[in-house]
Amino acid sequence: MESNRRPIVPQLTRRELVRVCNEKLTCAARDLAEFTRNGINASYIVAMAHKCETLAQSLDEKSQAQVNPETRQVETDLKEAIANICGLGRTIFQHDPLRRKDYELAAKPVTRQQAQRFPHL
Repeated sequence: MESNRRPIVPQLTRRELVRVCNEKLTCAARDLAEFTRNGINASYIVAMAHKCETLAQSLDEKSQAQVNPETRQVETDLKEAIANICGLGRTIFQHDPLRRKDYELAAKPVTRQQAQRFPHL
């Protein structure tokens, strides 16, 4: 059953996941009124922000090769949260292309070179 599921977010490194998570949570916080009307409230966004911070701290504390089961669970939770927030954001703003774009997930991660040249990506 699990093996047939599509990945909920593109393949990201843990650092990229932290960046994308922070970006999408910031957008959701900005659009909190719309999200609250559709079932995602401030408590959920804050809880996911704390998990994102936990993941970021774990990256600073140890090498990425030493990933424990708790870190993997945090990653899974964040990927699900991003998928939920982005899916709802695309639905809410389906008639507003500029805001809808804030909730699109890139088909592939931004390269380091792109990130350096275009920090807004």
